[in-house]
Amino acid sequence: MKKNYATIFAVLAFSLCSLAIQAQSSDGILKDTPEFFMMQTGAIPYWSSPNGRFLWFSDQGKVTIYDRIKDQTWEYGDGETEIYLIAKINNDGLGGGSYQGEAAYWTPEKGWNLLPGSKDGVHKGASVYNISSDGKMIVGRQENHAVGKVTFADEAARVPIVWKQKSDGTWDEYDVLPAYNEDQGGRIPQAFDVLLISEDNSVLSGRYIDNSGYYSFPIVYTRNDKGEYDLKICGEEWMINKDAKKPVYPRNMPTEPDVTTFMNDKELEAYQKDLKAFDDSVSAYIKDLTLPYPKYDPKKHYQDYFDTETEEGVTRWNNYAAAYQEYGDKAKVYNDSLKTYNKDEEAYFKQDRKFSIGAVNYIRMSDNGRYVAVNAGLLKSGTSLADIKMYAQPGLFDLKTGEFTFPVIEDVEADYRINSVLNDGSLLYKPDGKYIDFILPKGATSHIPLEDYIQEKCQEAYEDLSTMNINDKYDLGYVQCDGKGEKFYSFAYNTEIKGYLYWCMDLSLYASVSINENSEEQVKLQVSDGALNIRGIETGQVALYNLSGQLVLNTSLEGNPIPLNGLSKGVYIVKINNDKNTYIEKILVSGI
Repeated sequence: MKKNYATIFAVLAFSLCSLAIQAQSSDGILKDTPEFFMMQTGAIPYWSSPNGRFLWFSDQGKVTIYDRIKDQTWEYGDGETEIYLIAKINNDGLGGGSYQGEAAYWTPEKGWNLLPGSKDGVHKGASVYNISSDGKMIVGRQENHAVGKVTFADEAARVPIVWKQKSDGTWDEYDVLPAYNEDQGGRIPQAFDVLLISEDNSVLSGRYIDNSGYYSFPIVYTRNDKGEYDLKICGEEWMINKDAKKPVYPRNMPTEPDVTTFMNDKELEAYQKDLKAFDDSVSAYIKDLTLPYPKYDPKKHYQDYFDTETEEGVTRWNNYAAAYQEYGDKAKVYNDSLKTYNKDEEAYFKQDRKFSIGAVNYIRMSDNGRYVAVNAGLLKSGTSLADIKMYAQPGLFDLKTGEFTFPVIEDVEADYRINSVLNDGSLLYKPDGKYIDFILPKGATSHIPLEDYIQEKCQEAYEDLSTMNINDKYDLGYVQCDGKGEKFYSFAYNTEIKGYLYWCMDLSLYASVSINENSEEQVKLQVSDGALNIRGIETGQVALYNLSGQLVLNTSLEGNPIPLNGLSKGVYIVKINNDKNTYIEKILVSGI
């Protein structure tokens, strides 16, 4: 079979005509099976829940959420008086984001609710990054400038926080996770961000950004025996020259003396009057450039305002001059210290590399919490430090062994974006400017196109992709997958018509459905009068799953119709196990 690795989708005849997800109409759904789902959208989609059930668009204060199983849409915010933001929705429909600038969570049943503030009463400046798989934990950040913490004595400008769900389903006040108050140079860091949560909530990962914003490091929090989280900064050995002197940022920055504090009331009144006239003249000049620019700036002629005809006036002027001289001497010492700091900093950090994790989606963690993958910028060959040109290469932390490695890739001088890291350390990534996503198996020396990987895992799944009129006009998007490498989801983009496609695929369901081909039973399923009738199998265990893989019914087969009370309209997967075989089939429930 001839393969085309460019993309996987048919030409779409629609335009970007709405900011709402156009999934309600039947023509928006191009394919809908438990294994493979594809839908066109009329908006720029933001992302989806890992199981592909909930899609959302969030931009400019407006949020649209779509439940593809129930074919239901919610819209919030007008971008002006009502501002919403959603960052994540988990498989069960628990969403996290903000409402009117305050951290909030969302559910299909209850809509939006504000999350509690901190235990010390802080409510402002908090927002959500992620939600755990089990819905018991929400992680986010607290902007300390929102509560007036901006001095060296305070915490980092942005600190990580975590909300935990109580037994009654409500949320406790957030806790602040450990964070350092100083970066490597002694300044307040910009941020400690927790972005990702392992499947069992035992490992959290994210990034630490120093005061300059140039030196960023991956961080991990591991849960200890007390249930608390311990902080570790990753990659310092790779980024820092261990024999170099640690830079110390000077904190003795002097304050320039205020000349007005040395003036008497009469002098101050004259100075302020002239200063206002000067500012007004500058404003008039800006509005009409034909006017002359004012020549006399009072701030450059302080001495003119002191009454030096009197001994008292001379004394006050001399006191100001002495204070300014002292300030100048201290400023010189400070500037010399700053030069020393910059020199020490350049020697302390290896200048041919850095972690390129300024964007929140440039760091990934495996579901099992063992591997953290990051984009690491390395100096391109043939360039110098004076003309730094970095390329982003995937770097992989093994938190179990402590190793940090650069997996072998074909083009070492290309920019890569890491989409997912699997539980075995394999990487799913995409080179910038390419239409193809690749899988790099752990320990392999070359990557393989994603379509090849899918074909090796399941031929039927590959055929679903390859029969969708693959065309070079489509960008496959940044595909993500789960830790097992079975569930894939992404948005595709058409550059000509500027339209979007969403798709998700579950290889585990393909494998299950294929069991039917070997079944020796002549099984027939029929839904009528609110019940499921099964013919051809007398005994066994019957399980019904919805399209998101959730078990909705589990009962024994005893020859009688199985009531389907309470099931909503939709497609379900029926799985029947007996001593002889396993039978799987899809049924349509019209609503009970």
